[in-house]
Amino acid sequence: MLRLALCDLLRLAAGIELGAEGFRLYQDNLRYLAEAVEITFPPPPEWATANRILLDLDIVAGWKSMHPEKQYEKYLDLYEHIEEKNYIERTETFERWYENPINLPGAFYLQVVQQLFKEDRLARGEFVGLDRRLSLKDITCPVYLMAGDADDITPKEQVFDAEKYLGARKEQIVETLAPGGHIGLFMGTKTLAQSWPSIAKWIGRLV
Repeated sequence: MLRLALCDLLRLAAGIELGAEGFRLYQDNLRYLAEAVEITFPPPPEWATANRILLDLDIVAGWKSMHPEKQYEKYLDLYEHIEEKNYIERTETFERWYENPINLPGAFYLQVVQQLFKEDRLARGEFVGLDRRLSLKDITCPVYLMAGDADDITPKEQVFDAEKYLGARKEQIVETLAPGGHIGLFMGTKTLAQSWPSIAKWIGRLV
């Protein structure tokens, strides 16, 4: 049986207990996705079945539909920095990554929705992986939880709620609310400058 030993656990913008709030967010995102697909690809493709693939184009359309105004604002920002070579390079790199997610097997997508969102198996200690029932109480190492103050994918309440499901002691858990949204936690200018040095210091404290 596979067993992993963790020295530290760093969780950024990751919820555990989804429950009613998590499923409501999923339903909202699904509605945005359906509307975007209906507008962009009439009639909507029937991707949500076990024998089909959730196309990356559908995924991107859903993300963009959550904040359609930003799809125009980004071009205004680009125009304001059009003379800055570094800004242009970073924008091009981000767009290549953002516009090209991977396709997802329909069976996998439906399994995630059913078991993690609807049935909340991970938080309930009922999720099975590699033929083993997983218990979050087995996580007893120090944990660093970071949430974004503008994250509408994984709200801070879901991120920090992980504390009550883990086996780590309260004094082993660090909670930080950082500026930015979901993706901004990993590549936002303010977050990288203000929050990631603390993460590096926390990780390196045992070195």
